[in-house]
Amino acid sequence: MKIQLSLAVLGLTALLSACSTDTTTKTPQPTTNAEIPNVPRTVTPDRYGCPAGDSAQRPISALLGAGMQGDNYLPRLRPQTDLPDTMQDMLYSVKSLMNVYYYGFSAVDLDRVHDQAYQDTKKLFPKALASYFVPYANDARIDPLMSAYIDNFKDEHTFYRNYSQADAYRRAINNQPTATPVFGLNYAPVPGKDGAVLTDTRVGGPAFTAGLRRGDVLLSVDGTPLKRAGASDSDAQAAYSKIISAAAAKQADVTFVVRRGSEERSVTLKAALLNGAAQPWGEMRTGEGGKKHYYLRIPTFSGQGIAQRVHDLMREAQAQGATDVIIDLRNNGGGYLREYVGAVAAFSPATAGEQVRYSDGSGSSFSFDSKGVEFSASCYDPELTLPLKDTTTFTGKTAVLLNENSASASEMFSQNIRAGKNTVLIGEPTYGISNTVTGSFDLPAQRNMSVTMGRVLLNGKYADEQVKPDVAVKDDLALLADGRDVGLEAAFSQLK
Repeated sequence: MKIQLSLAVLGLTALLSACSTDTTTKTPQPTTNAEIPNVPRTVTPDRYGCPAGDSAQRPISALLGAGMQGDNYLPRLRPQTDLPDTMQDMLYSVKSLMNVYYYGFSAVDLDRVHDQAYQDTKKLFPKALASYFVPYANDARIDPLMSAYIDNFKDEHTFYRNYSQADAYRRAINNQPTATPVFGLNYAPVPGKDGAVLTDTRVGGPAFTAGLRRGDVLLSVDGTPLKRAGASDSDAQAAYSKIISAAAAKQADVTFVVRRGSEERSVTLKAALLNGAAQPWGEMRTGEGGKKHYYLRIPTFSGQGIAQRVHDLMREAQAQGATDVIIDLRNNGGGYLREYVGAVAAFSPATAGEQVRYSDGSGSSFSFDSKGVEFSASCYDPELTLPLKDTTTFTGKTAVLLNENSASASEMFSQNIRAGKNTVLIGEPTYGISNTVTGSFDLPAQRNMSVTMGRVLLNGKYADEQVKPDVAVKDDLALLADGRDVGLEAAFSQLK
């Protein structure tokens, strides 16, 4: 079982249970899933004791620092040589990861979920589970089975990635190109009307380079109109995605008819391979009364170089005379702790950071100093996990834009910055998973899963699960398609 550790905070939906008490040590006995080796579930919330000379007792917190990754640091998860690349291995991997590392707030009985998954697998594969060697990965029944298994843990920081999702995730974090050419745009059906309204365009991508931005409406693609024909939002999204993906696959010039406000124009784009995760970008925007504001878009914290880019942009903003900044975290689903801590330090270095507790009682912390983001773990000396060059501190006013899809690291960023400076949070209540962090682990057959590994503390207290803005503004796609970004308008008003 190959395991890739990458401490991240990548969330999809709100936790179903946000409060729980620490449990005591529990060692369940195997039930009917006798073909899967037993893995004791042990939670010891007391402080870690740091035993000397026993690598098998290395604290979980120490697995997550720079230079502390790899199978040599996972003694509790030694591969089972009698279960290589089989369905047994897949089930054993998930059981091992959850029983050893899980430390979220879900109230479900983990071993009941393991047993149900075993029973469901036996129904699908009535022969011995050990006979299903990879390439069982190509069996269409595998991914729905495993996704349902992990969904049953009822913790939305804990989820399954199929092959394509795992591949896209690995490409992003390793700064590798996308698997197929893309236009670099995100969109949603215009409510009740034809067309797709852009919710974001990726800096450096074909759409962004051609001048397309949030709020533009795609009316047709290569001569094919984007019409609802009475379809629901989800059906329209699927239909539009099929049209746009087919156009990208041509790897040739494609003509988009685009409306901005009341004006239509044609734009020619050619899909391209884009490296890594989307990066931050910024520009001066004009608000009420002609006042200039610096607009900073951070689409994700899941990738390399994001914190450094934020510092570079804010240094440029100050050189341009910016006196305030609007930080757009809408639809930012999270990412790496060290990247968000480094980014928030460009605005509030004193409050940039957090502490994390793990199932074995060990802890870690991320904090900022002049050289970058420092990582500390139980029983180990602090280490510089993210060096940063030419850091800056923006001292003007800030407004942060949030919506219901702002999750995880973007929620933590918001809590950090609100604690430390003159800032206002604007938008919708966030997704609601900012009180836990995850590790990303490779599964057999090039699958992957995210596991909630730690509980987050800010300033010594457990972090809020959800961030509630100071100024409530609902994200309105219908108005956005008509040329009005109501969240941005509210930010202009607050900073006038």
